[in-house]
Amino acid sequence: MNRSRTLDLNVLLDMVRDADVLVCNIRPAAMSRLRLEWEKLGSVNPRLIYVGTFGYSQRGRCAAEPAFDDLIQAASGLVYAMGKADGGPPPMCRLPWSTGPLELSL
Repeated sequence: MNRSRTLDLNVLLDMVRDADVLVCNIRPAAMSRLRLEWEKLGSVNPRLIYVGTFGYSQRGRCAAEPAFDDLIQAASGLVYAMGKADGGPPPMCRLPWSTGPLELSL
């Protein structure tokens, strides 16, 4: 890690000490590279609720894949489900809003 990243990590760890919840939306491998796994953060604050929002879960064949909203919409079949009212083939487009943040907020 370079100096600026180390300073940022120290600031984050200071914030974690008093936090109730940490929500992250990056892949588990990236959290490991940043040394922000539950084991480290939980040792700083055992009361911390660690919430990870992973597009393809933490395990499985796609766990390491990036999960951009349009990819999730396509992989889930949501784009196909947006078929035309007349029963014709669906348009090849995605929803005009991001579904991930909406679902996370629920």
